[in-house]
Amino acid sequence: MPHRPCQLVLRGTPLLHRQHCLNHRTPWASRLANPRVGWWFGWLTFCYLAIGVVTVDNTLVSQALMPLAGIAPHESTARLITLVVLLVQTVPAVASTRLVSLINTVTVGLSLALVVVVAVALVIAALLTFDRQALETEPGKVNSFTREAFTREPPKTLTDRIDAAVRSR
Repeated sequence: MPHRPCQLVLRGTPLLHRQHCLNHRTPWASRLANPRVGWWFGWLTFCYLAIGVVTVDNTLVSQALMPLAGIAPHESTARLITLVVLLVQTVPAVASTRLVSLINTVTVGLSLALVVVVAVALVIAALLTFDRQALETEPGKVNSFTREAFTREPPKTLTDRIDAAVRSR
């Protein structure tokens, strides 16, 4: 065992780089002790999570849901409602991959459709506001703007701006 922190870091770094999930016990146990130990840690974690979910759901049903719904407190009723709650939680968990894929597909399609709608609306707005007659009669005038409007000096002071605004009306 190294006595200096630097040696500990240098010796531990290669092991850390090989770990896929640093905070999980299973890869650590598999790497440090034995793959069978890692396998048992994995099953232990799975059983803990399964027991924890059922325990939390049963507690919520018996202590919160049943009194709120006005159901008489009875253990078999709480267990039955817990099974229903677990089934309701299982369906989205199992279908989550397809559900997320479906939601992503719908939102991307909707986004693309909205982009097309906005582009078409902009083209229609440009065509409706384009003044072809003014362009044919006065080549320097397009959409009620003249070339002089783009080339003249902007007013310098506030009073000049107010005077320019009054004159333009």
